[in-house]
Amino acid sequence: MIRGMPGLYPAREIVPPYTSVAFRAMASAYGLPEDEPEKRVEQFVDRVDRELRPEGYRMAGTFVPGSSVASGVAGFRLVRSNAWGDHLWVDDLLAAGFGAEAEFAQLLVFLGSEARKLGVLQIHVDVSQKPEAVGASGSQEADIIDSSPSRSWVFDRNRAVFHGLQEVGSRFAIEVADTGAKGRVST
Repeated sequence: MIRGMPGLYPAREIVPPYTSVAFRAMASAYGLPEDEPEKRVEQFVDRVDRELRPEGYRMAGTFVPGSSVASGVAGFRLVRSNAWGDHLWVDDLLAAGFGAEAEFAQLLVFLGSEARKLGVLQIHVDVSQKPEAVGASGSQEADIIDSSPSRSWVFDRNRAVFHGLQEVGSRFAIEVADTGAKGRVST
């Protein structure tokens, strides 16, 4: 069960033509080069909108009040699998900045809501951590591009566990409250 509550950073889906609002968070998380920022944003939008979205990829973001740039982002898709059953597969789950804890929770609440709408009972989070980027606390860190603090927690194992995710091999999974959803639940 997802442990989160409505808060200061409500999550909403990011749809075209607004894909670019997710770029700063994604760039900070994945260390995308800072040179030629307009070109990088254009490449990011093109990849997401022309390549990933047709394959089912969707995005949600959290926004600091008054900001039009996402500070937390979840990239996800519906996956149909014999082994795991139908579930939401989360490629990207990151929250940066001063409200990272609340943003992380709100993204999970949003994903839980979307899972129920799609009739699935599980969310699986891919944790692609490079060993050299993982700190002693089990967190993956990334540089921030703007004038925010110099380090940002991208994925934190303890935060994930606190919010109800369970480690299942190399991924984290969480069961969504069953509200009539149809799908096989595996653990």
